[in-house]
Amino acid sequence: MPSWSNKMPKSKIGKPMTRRVDISQPMTLKKKHLVETPDAEQAVLDKRAKTMESSLKYYDYPLIQTDEECGDRLTEFFAHAVITGERVSYEKMCLALGAIVPMVRKWEMGIGCSQVRAWMVLRAKTLLQSITADGVMDKDMPENTYMFRAKNFFDMADKSEIIVSPKNFDEDIIDADELRAKYMESIPDADD
Repeated sequence: MPSWSNKMPKSKIGKPMTRRVDISQPMTLKKKHLVETPDAEQAVLDKRAKTMESSLKYYDYPLIQTDEECGDRLTEFFAHAVITGERVSYEKMCLALGAIVPMVRKWEMGIGCSQVRAWMVLRAKTLLQSITADGVMDKDMPENTYMFRAKNFFDMADKSEIIVSPKNFDEDIIDADELRAKYMESIPDADD
């Protein structure tokens, strides 16, 4: 597993990791690593560990090189989620492709890849949108979280546009004195 410390020796910076962690196998902890915790707290820790484990599965995947490999990875990603019941996310899909979020966003626009890959990524994103929306309707995800994710990852927006345009005065031209008098009439007197 990678070290997230910024105190990594300079000799290791820029070199590929040679050690892979098989997270499909249960981890064995020595007795000194175990901490006595109440059941509820342990359940939270177990859930957190399972969440991290599901994302780390894809961490070391190399960047895809071909469109066929892209299709295979997307199929594997969604099939694994169906079999295990793990949640899917846009970020996890990017990891499964061996890429990072900004790179996959460019692929969606057809930048740096073929149209076939762009189409596959957009279809996968649409599938993620559908799964996420179903999760909200089934109360598996809070609505606020969905709104945030929809805005940031699915380019959705909830907005109203108001178009303000000046009235066309070509037909009845009003001189400045008439306009001033009209607006002075609409101002209430201080005596009222």
